[in-house]
Amino acid sequence: MLSLSRNSDGEESEQIKNELIVIPGKSFTEDIKELAQLFGAEIVGNSTKLGAWLFRFDNERQTEEVRMKLAQNDSVRTEANYRLTIPSYSLYGGPLNQILPEIRANKNPNTDHLVVALIDTPVQADTPVLSEFLLPPISVAGELGQIKSDKLTHGTAMALSFLHGLAELTHPEGFESNVRILPINVYDTSKKTSTFQLALGIVVGMDSGARFFNMSFEGHGSSPILKRVIQEAHRQGAVFVGAVGNKTENGLHYDFPAAYPEFLAVTSWTQTGELAPNANIGEFVDVIFSGDMYIYHGDRTHFIRGASVASAVVAGITVGYAAESGKTLRQAEKMIRQTLLSPNDR
Repeated sequence: MLSLSRNSDGEESEQIKNELIVIPGKSFTEDIKELAQLFGAEIVGNSTKLGAWLFRFDNERQTEEVRMKLAQNDSVRTEANYRLTIPSYSLYGGPLNQILPEIRANKNPNTDHLVVALIDTPVQADTPVLSEFLLPPISVAGELGQIKSDKLTHGTAMALSFLHGLAELTHPEGFESNVRILPINVYDTSKKTSTFQLALGIVVGMDSGARFFNMSFEGHGSSPILKRVIQEAHRQGAVFVGAVGNKTENGLHYDFPAAYPEFLAVTSWTQTGELAPNANIGEFVDVIFSGDMYIYHGDRTHFIRGASVASAVVAGITVGYAAESGKTLRQAEKMIRQTLLSPNDR
């Protein structure tokens, strides 16, 4: 068994102590690059859409000193950046039979596509069936580089889980879907990401026509800039589904971004119908669903388990209902909230 932990270092999600998000106001007249140079900061991210720059410093002490200095400048404000992790899930080698989603992509060039943004790690485009549904990938965390085809990525596992969910409410034989998956990579080469990168991913997704977002990862810090981006996208009709992470040593906690009220927050149960042992079931959690799934990739069948899987499947079911019924994504989300079981009712 290969157990994928919270992140490659086994660290908890937390504030990134040597980074600051710098947001110039309308009265800001300085050159932001010169400001960074003055404070000895490296600019590691920026977005005109967000109106924000990401500064990185050598250490926490330097970061705090700059934060205090900028706090005296009314024309600029700063915010913390928080680390996000992939929720832990188990991956087992399974029986050598193909378990593929019973659904195909509609290839009619005149068909309007319902674009679903999958914000995650890279997705492997050489996977059977899945390749038909994929739009050209976008990365807000640098070049993707070569993705090894023999090792299942988290993004690929979530994309396949989404398709299995999409097939749940579709015709079992020969059904063709107009849904397309837009993979948006927010993880750097060290498999780390942050709330700043996630905010960028949402902006890019909205600009690319996506109005449905699945985010199967979590963090423990509420980010003002991320919250603003989510609220604005939600006002424009976007629907968000997010995975709830695991309980920590301190017990239950709020998992972001799923804890934001704009999200359909999903936790998981096992094949036996029991709440998953480490599942977080705080008051912000909306839906509990099976986090057990068999998927096929790389000439192998894999059994995967976790809240991230449950989130992706629920996302697929929601989009499938909208596509089949002609309902809006908001109406489909409302149906899911009313129909699926809440863990707080168990």
